[in-house]
Amino acid sequence: MASEPEFRGDHWRVLLKAGGLKTDLRDPFAPARGRVMARVEDRSFSPGWGDEIELEGRISRPKGPGTPGGFDDRAFLAGKGIHTRMSVRGRNWRILRQASPLSFQYCARSLRRRFLLIFESRLRPRAAALLSGIVLGKKPVEYPDMDEDFRRSGAYHLLVASGTNVGFVIALWMWIGRWILFWPRRWVWGLAIPWAFLYSGMAGADPPVMRAALMASLGILGFLMAREDRAEHAVFFSAGIMLLFRPGMIFEAGFQMSYAAVLGIVMILPTLDAIKERIDRRSRGVFAWAAYKILSLVLVSFAAQLALAPFLIAYFHRFSWIGLFTNIVAVPLAGACLVSGAVLVFLEVMWPFGFSPAAFFGVLTETLVMGLWRGVRVFSKGPAPEWPLPWNDGQVIALGALAAASLILFSGRFRNWKLFLLLWAAGLPLLHVLGRQHHENRLTLTWLDAGPGQAVVVQSPGGRVTVVDGGDRKSSLYRVVPFLQSLHRTRIDRVILTRGDRFHAEGLSTLIRYFEIDELVCSGGTWADPAWSAARSEIEKRGIPRRVLEEGDAWEEDGVRWTADPNDQELSIGLTHGGQSALLQSHLGRLA
Repeated sequence: MASEPEFRGDHWRVLLKAGGLKTDLRDPFAPARGRVMARVEDRSFSPGWGDEIELEGRISRPKGPGTPGGFDDRAFLAGKGIHTRMSVRGRNWRILRQASPLSFQYCARSLRRRFLLIFESRLRPRAAALLSGIVLGKKPVEYPDMDEDFRRSGAYHLLVASGTNVGFVIALWMWIGRWILFWPRRWVWGLAIPWAFLYSGMAGADPPVMRAALMASLGILGFLMAREDRAEHAVFFSAGIMLLFRPGMIFEAGFQMSYAAVLGIVMILPTLDAIKERIDRRSRGVFAWAAYKILSLVLVSFAAQLALAPFLIAYFHRFSWIGLFTNIVAVPLAGACLVSGAVLVFLEVMWPFGFSPAAFFGVLTETLVMGLWRGVRVFSKGPAPEWPLPWNDGQVIALGALAAASLILFSGRFRNWKLFLLLWAAGLPLLHVLGRQHHENRLTLTWLDAGPGQAVVVQSPGGRVTVVDGGDRKSSLYRVVPFLQSLHRTRIDRVILTRGDRFHAEGLSTLIRYFEIDELVCSGGTWADPAWSAARSEIEKRGIPRRVLEEGDAWEEDGVRWTADPNDQELSIGLTHGGQSALLQSHLGRLA
């Protein structure tokens, strides 16, 4: 087992380091090597990180993108050194050898499971899931609404174990070592390094937390050798160490975004020092201290968001501008939740039986955690908390250059603020020019695999985009939306709904979340179909204009002639352009 398994609703996701393989049960194992991502459909699956196990199942290669612009699972896993998938059904597994209790993997996984068990026993499920994310980086995938609120509000980084968590662990150890054990300072500092890496293992050893542990360790070693250095040196040195062990990590979004955010924060530190010096010269009261803390939080959040913007737009085609304000409230609350979670675990361990203060402290912890979620939710429900920005590569590169230049100016204590304003005054028009779409004089039809139903994207010669049906909900999210985003679209000119069943109409709810829709076209019978009432309610709530077609209706735009033939249950749609015709959906009526 190359990592601690993750439970994903109805199955376990398990990362394996292969040692042997056989295709016939009667044959001996042949030596094998490589990493395998396994899906184990057995809730009783119990092995952990470091155990040696045997599994029986079906092996396959990861699949490429299911539709143009879709997620490339094969490339994503290949970047992690994984080229094989395995599907295991039922109890077709057994433990061959458990990890040694003295091994790093066993200690990390045991502590992680202990923390999760305490959270689940002392808190209600939703609060336990969120606290697990804050403390251990275990994302609350079982609560999609909570996960979505943190993403839309720009506070998703709070659910990723990183520098704040490692810093807290080191600070906690320093307090214990100095004030409880009374050890010499250098001893305590030296022994902080194993604690940092042990916590990174507890948190899944993902790139952000490993980066934080490496940076902290390099800083501690520099202090012990009386070689204090600039923070950015530790950033690049830690990145080099991680890439030395796994070079493909440089292409992973998590690695890139983690280092971009921390570089943005490091480069703004000189400006914060200059602000502090100026405040100290003028005033040293409580209000001055509070003003500096708030301003520091705003500038750090701004620098991190600026550094992350090119990556968020390139990978997710969205940018959460409201995150600048969310973090002012959410970061201190998340810090309080982190401390409260650690205290809760301490109380549970100290009083495991009978009366325990953990029972009462759990109420306080749950109040803090749920308060954090409610605060984040307020920001996520605000007016347009995310900007859909499906920019092209040229725009993303230009934005990256602007962000890098801005952060370099910040690193100079922001003396050249006029140059900063001039830079963006010239850069914003450039982004607009690079974003101009050039439409070819042709009609393009793309049929997408959208489940049992269908989804057809029609691009007219004039650049208009029409989507015929939305498919089911899952297909819309993972196939239709990515394809439309790959076209650099934020708006759909028209959605045509041919049937009201869930295989054709359910995906409209997803399209509405990601795109502005100018018009919905359907038949009277389709509009009244109760099967898609949820999506229809959302359309009415958003005030999307609709057009109900009658028999013989037709219209023409951009040289494309559309014809319709509705009946009580469905709608047939045909189009003609340049002497060629296409039938998009038909009940074998007049158009056929």
